[in-house]
Amino acid sequence: RDIITVWDGTQIFHLPPEPRKQIKKVIDMMGAASAKAQALGAIITTSSRLCINVHTSQRLYILRDAKHENKCNGILKIGRKKLFVRDNVGRMREI
Repeated sequence: RDIITVWDGTQIFHLPPEPRKQIKKVIDMMGAASAKAQALGAIITTSSRLCINVHTSQRLYILRDAKHENKCNGILKIGRKKLFVRDNVGRMREI
C-alpha cells in the first residue's frame, strides 16, 4: 500500500538537516515535473515557496511508494492561492 504524508513549511523547517534536504529535493523535483506536465512557463510548487509561506494554509500531500521507499508517485498542494486559466487567445487570467 502506498503511503501519504502531509507537509507544511513549518514541519519542513523543523526537520533535522538531512531529512529536510531530502524532502526539499523531492518537492522540487516533483514540482518541476508538475510544471512540465502542465506546460507551465514556471515551476509553481517549490520547497522554498512552501517554507517561506509558513503562515498560509498551504499543505502538500506526498504519495510515496511503500515498496520503494525512495520513490514518490505524486504530490497534491492544497490551500488558499491565486488560480489562473488561459483565455481563448492564450493569455493567463486570474480567476
